[in-house]
Amino acid sequence: MIFLLALFASLSISPDSTNQLVGTWLNRDPANPLLTEVVITQENGVLRAHFWAAGCLPMDCDWGVTELALKEGTPTAVFHGLSGETIMYVVHLPNDKLLVEYKTEFSDRPDLKDDPDHTVLFERQKPDPNDEIARRLLKKVGEAYGGLTTAELQFDYTYETNDQFSSTRSSSHTRLLLAPGKSRGETSGTGERSIEISDGKTVWEYFPESNQYMTFLQGNLRHTIADRYGLIDQTRGSANIAGSERLGGVDCTLVKIERPDSVRTLWIDPKTNFILKDDDVTTSKKSTAHTVTTFSPVRLLPTADEQLFTFDPQKVQAKPRDQLQRQAPTKSVGKPAPDFALSDLKNKPLDVGELKGKVVLLDFWATWCAPCRAELPDLELLHRDFKDKGLLVLGVDAEEPEEQAAFMEKFGYTFRSLVDPNDKIKNLYNVNGIPTTVLIDKEGNIQMFDIGTASYESLRETVRKMVTF
Repeated sequence: MIFLLALFASLSISPDSTNQLVGTWLNRDPANPLLTEVVITQENGVLRAHFWAAGCLPMDCDWGVTELALKEGTPTAVFHGLSGETIMYVVHLPNDKLLVEYKTEFSDRPDLKDDPDHTVLFERQKPDPNDEIARRLLKKVGEAYGGLTTAELQFDYTYETNDQFSSTRSSSHTRLLLAPGKSRGETSGTGERSIEISDGKTVWEYFPESNQYMTFLQGNLRHTIADRYGLIDQTRGSANIAGSERLGGVDCTLVKIERPDSVRTLWIDPKTNFILKDDDVTTSKKSTAHTVTTFSPVRLLPTADEQLFTFDPQKVQAKPRDQLQRQAPTKSVGKPAPDFALSDLKNKPLDVGELKGKVVLLDFWATWCAPCRAELPDLELLHRDFKDKGLLVLGVDAEEPEEQAAFMEKFGYTFRSLVDPNDKIKNLYNVNGIPTTVLIDKEGNIQMFDIGTASYESLRETVRKMVTF
């Protein structure tokens, strides 16, 4: 902060220099994507700044508009929050860039430490006719989705990421029914099948195989594809028409939206203004994530059965999943482990109920889960050190055996992993998240139920005592 204040002081603040602040400024630094855009206006000699930040969907978080007042000769914006205030220093640099330094001071929360200084460099967005054309088309897209009443959307979704551990991929298929203020989405793919139902006030997520459900208040949550695309024209960043391409028999217009940390390409049907494909590549310091959503044409419906948009748990005797998951770590310990039979990556069956006399460590994991991958070397060490003393380490993962096997071979893991189609066993054990480690003693009783990355030293000592008992 001292260096920047000295820099600010060295730059003369004059009417001409404050006029140079006026404009739209974009953050193009992928290493620092938190603040994405600043729009500064001037009216009757008063400067006002409008800030947006990353982290909100379907558009960026709107911090709002505030007056820029001179503080120690530097234009300064102040935003007041529930627990403190954020102070932003704004200065126009000689190379026509905008420097913003900000920090949050938690004056009303002594239990929180003040946020460290953040510095963001912005570039001026110059008038671009192509951007204006693209924004007009995106506005038509938003109007098309915003005008949907009763309709059916079907789409396939794939997600791929790579980091220092691996490359992973998952996919799903969703059928979405819409009615005014209501929705019903059915998703299938890797993992458990689920149905999300909304009557406009309450959202239920129902899992048919386990006959469990979860409930949320909808509030202002925009949770459907149609909701998000209804605001697509408000996405921050620079937009441009990137040409045309034929997709599924349709000559689509391509719109590219570029942000500091992402490039998003949309295939738009010019006749309907609906999106047929959405390709988003997001980068960070550690990884790149690639998401592709491919749509079938939107099918408009005259009506829809109102019963499809409500859910009664008692009618189907469904159990509350979140309650079962919260109770699992305490209620499971000391109880007999639920019996199950699964096949491993070589299609060899294994029945846990037949493993009495062995200590069994179940690790619920997935190749795409970073915390899971971080603890796998510890599990491999336990497997190698205690496999001949009565310990059996078993991974449990819903992904295809080929995907698991390729990952384990790449990193040299030799413990067995089981294929858990549709997360059936994960739900049987009421596992809330992954990684989760369940330790079963020689009598078949659960002695440890640990959600999250387990302490290796503690786990090793527990295993040592159990195998030698």
